[in-house]
Amino acid sequence: MKFLELYIGGIILWTVFYLIGRILFEETEKPNYIKLVPIIMLFSYILAHINYVNSEILNGIIKIICVYSLYCTFYKIIFKKELSKVLVASLILYLCLCASEVVIAIIASIVLATFHESLAFLKNTILINTIISLTEILIISLSKQKLIPYVKNSKLN
Repeated sequence: MKFLELYIGGIILWTVFYLIGRILFEETEKPNYIKLVPIIMLFSYILAHINYVNSEILNGIIKIICVYSLYCTFYKIIFKKELSKVLVASLILYLCLCASEVVIAIIASIVLATFHESLAFLKNTILINTIISLTEILIISLSKQKLIPYVKNSKLN
């Protein structure tokens, strides 16, 4: 049951990552859903598996590198952009995801502490992923004028 919850949460995240990629790469083409949906399902499965397997091997920095590599691979497959642009966009995605997780955790802690409630609802990954994803889209949308030039002007030397 936990794997299914992680998988559905992954579908939400990868869908939002696709939407954010469209913003960062200024993509205007209509998406090819026949190609997009299976890729989102596959990457959701991989991410759910990484999160489900709680081992010493996939903890810490190795897990961060694996997930960042997934973001880069996803953007490279979907948007077919230069590696430098994919690396920068993935880094922006990762940093904004971290920022939105921190913001949601702080807000939830303050609100729940005010009402003397438990933080147990934060374990519901589908609800939390949805809230975090909406926050991430908001952060990217509000700062896209500053972020898009970083992606556009990135070059690998």
